[in-house]
Amino acid sequence: MAEMSARECEMEANRLRGRLAATVDQLQTNLRPARLKDEVARGVGLDDISAAKVFDVAVKRHPIPTAVVAVGLSACAFMLVRNRSKSGGTRITGALRDAAASLSQSAGDVFRERAAKQRREFVGAAKSHIETGLTGLADTIEKKVEDVIEIVPEASGIRPLVSSAVKLLLSAIAEGMLTRAKA
Repeated sequence: MAEMSARECEMEANRLRGRLAATVDQLQTNLRPARLKDEVARGVGLDDISAAKVFDVAVKRHPIPTAVVAVGLSACAFMLVRNRSKSGGTRITGALRDAAASLSQSAGDVFRERAAKQRREFVGAAKSHIETGLTGLADTIEKKVEDVIEIVPEASGIRPLVSSAVKLLLSAIAEGMLTRAKA
C-alpha cells in the first residue's frame, strides 16, 4: 500500500466514519422493537387482526381445541335452556352469568399462558438474531478500523496509539447510543 499524505488519511477516515455512521443509523432503524414486532406479525399473517380472523386462525391452527370449546358452549347453552323451562326462567340469569364468568376466566388464563409462551419464544428468537447481527457488525467495524489504522505509517510508531484511540472512541459512541436508547 502506497503511503498516503495526512490529508488523504483524514479524507479516508472521514469517508469511513460516514459509512460507519450510516450503517449504525440503519441498524438502529431496523432493530427497533416495534419494527421487529411488525415484521414478525406480517411474517405469520397477523398484521391486520380482527375477531373473525382470530376465530379463523383458531379453527385452522387448533381445530380440535376449538371444537371442544364449541361443544362445551353448546352443552352449556342446552343446559341453561332446559333449566329455564323447568324453573320458569328465574335462575337462568344467575347461571348464565356464572357460566360466562367461568368461561371467560378459563379463556383468559389460556390466552395469557399462550401469550407469555409466545412472548418468551419471540424474545429468545429476537435476542438470537440481534446477537448474530451485533457480532457481524462488531466484526465489520473491527475490520474497518484495522483498515483505517493500516493507513497510518508504521514507521512513526503511533499505530498502537491510534488503534487504542479509535477503539475508545467507538466504545464511547456505542455507550452513548445505548444510554440514549434506554432513555
